[in-house]
Amino acid sequence: MASPASRMRLTIEQKRALLEYRMANPHVKGIDLRRWARTTFNLSRDPAKSTMSAWLHSDVNVEGIHPKHKSKQQPQTPKLERKLIQWIQKCEKWCVPIVSGPTIRVKAMQIRDQMLASDDHDDPNKLLSLTFSNGWLHRFQMRHNLKSRRVYGEAASANAETIDDGKMKLRSITAGYEKKDIFNLDETAYFYCSNQSKTICTKGIPGRKKVKKRITVAVTSNADGSSKWPLLFIGTAKQPRCFGQSTADDLGVDYTASRKGWMTRDVFGHWIEDFDATMRLQNRHVLLLLDNASPHRYDGHLSNVTVHMLPPNTTAFLQPQDAGIIQAFKARIGVLRSTFLVERFDKLVESVDESDKENFGSLVNKLHEVTLLQALEWAKEAWHGVTQQTIVNCWRHTGILDEEVYELIDSMRNL
Repeated sequence: MASPASRMRLTIEQKRALLEYRMANPHVKGIDLRRWARTTFNLSRDPAKSTMSAWLHSDVNVEGIHPKHKSKQQPQTPKLERKLIQWIQKCEKWCVPIVSGPTIRVKAMQIRDQMLASDDHDDPNKLLSLTFSNGWLHRFQMRHNLKSRRVYGEAASANAETIDDGKMKLRSITAGYEKKDIFNLDETAYFYCSNQSKTICTKGIPGRKKVKKRITVAVTSNADGSSKWPLLFIGTAKQPRCFGQSTADDLGVDYTASRKGWMTRDVFGHWIEDFDATMRLQNRHVLLLLDNASPHRYDGHLSNVTVHMLPPNTTAFLQPQDAGIIQAFKARIGVLRSTFLVERFDKLVESVDESDKENFGSLVNKLHEVTLLQALEWAKEAWHGVTQQTIVNCWRHTGILDEEVYELIDSMRNL
């Protein structure tokens, strides 16, 4: 007995192509249309008359269906997703490129909490079970045809031999220190008022004028993650206006200034002298790994800190801060900033008449602007949130520590 023929299904995109062909050729015969479909869509056989009729009468213009899907994927919490899509469309309407993975999660959690507090909600058990994971975010974007569109770690050039040679030399050097006494410092630019170059949306939206307010942040940690050194912030103003009459010490931040807001020899000199003094008070002799940038050259005497420069062009591979620590730090800033932007945008929409486009547009342009003090608070909170395990994993990833040596030392201590 012959097995039944398998069911034929077209994607939304293919159905649209079929309808367009049918509209362009209104007098085409049914058998010719079925043959065209078989050839065009690489089908195993001519579709049946009933199948062709169903295709021609299907709704292929439903908003939110991904063109590669064969049917609309139904979410478990449709009301929540409908409210979330409306919010994303509102951002698109006013050309506000703040929609990213973190902001979608933040807004979804806010909507979920609001729905649970009211009678207007999906199944409460399903709402409570939502974790807004990466998988949930991916499925949500696929269901609604959302893509990361561009609004109209470093790469090093080093061959494998240079990197391997650098690893071996660093393993030899670091083997003379306990993990807690091996440190790495690296700087990163912090554009705390910048808008996104990409946003998640259903269609492209124009960009807005970029605000290029920037400071430099020096990030320092040790190999076992037990010491996340206070961040060093380098701006251009000696006494930022947002500080008021308070000093950086009063505000609990390590802030200094240089002409361009970059690390300089003077700034680094003061920092490493303080670092050395702290190690001296703790009676510790430590190793500090640095990239070979010119501001890191220090000619003074250090009693408790030994500085070692990483090989040229290898920092993207051998420097722990570049191996994911700074990325984790900035990701946490991104979450804090996303929460802030979602709340600020929602308040803006509630308080301003959207029909007054000129006034609304000027306020939208200022959506990303925050004070330097707010930016420093985000950075401090983000750095506090980077886990010890993350730091340990990033150091291990570089391969500059001889893990077998440290495992042997630990086993001997446990005897």
